[in-house]
Amino acid sequence: MTLNFNIATAWNELNERQRKKISELIFSAKEGSQTIYFLVLYHLFCPHKSASFQGIKERYRFLRLLLEVPLMRLIQHADFVFSSLDLTKFPKFVNVSGKRYYGPADRLSNVSIEELNFAYKFYFDWITTKDINALNRLVTVIYRPARKKKRGDIRELFDQENIMTRGHVFPKLPLDQKIAIGMAFKGSVEYLFSRFPVLFPPSKPTKKKDTKPKYQSLVPMINAMFLYENQPLGTRKEVMKTNAFVFFDIAQETVLANKKREAEFKKRK
Repeated sequence: MTLNFNIATAWNELNERQRKKISELIFSAKEGSQTIYFLVLYHLFCPHKSASFQGIKERYRFLRLLLEVPLMRLIQHADFVFSSLDLTKFPKFVNVSGKRYYGPADRLSNVSIEELNFAYKFYFDWITTKDINALNRLVTVIYRPARKKKRGDIRELFDQENIMTRGHVFPKLPLDQKIAIGMAFKGSVEYLFSRFPVLFPPSKPTKKKDTKPKYQSLVPMINAMFLYENQPLGTRKEVMKTNAFVFFDIAQETVLANKKREAEFKKRK
């Protein structure tokens, strides 16, 4: 009897449970661990809870598959998990202590430059040190209660002071759920930055293996936009509330226009 499976082939095709389980595996596993490959395959072929009827059927079929096909031949189906972390889908909401908190749109398409700048520092600290406190702070920034006017971004407006009062909330959220959110932030930020190569040129390869990544604040770029003589985005307050994609688009156009003017000026000399 032929076994047919329909499994995900990209991070964004994973269901929410798979994203949680596989994200935690990728982030927490020791480098070179062989067990991780089997566990990733298990979650790819068994996307539902193991105690559910569907989950029991999936486990049975997965076991039959392992008896018929060598594990090494199956590993290719998990290649995308290890080769490219392009997860950009966030859980729409999370529940903590009976209260619902809503997340950003996929690819961070609805965050302001102020929110992105604030969240990015916590993300950087977490991804470079694996500090769970930094991850808690990141989730606290981007997951917020719903506001009364629910058109557009459903989350309450970004406010640093309000966020600081909720520091006790997200340590209670399951770790795998927070890691999946962190991984979605990583994939979304990398996608966002890749759209604007003038502002964020690809890093040059280096021979030093122990080179530590350096944090680069967005503040200098933000300041430049409202201090620029034409103020293309208005005052500092208006700049901070600008959508991050719009901000980077205009900032990149401004940089390119300045380079063009400088080149023409040099020609006239």
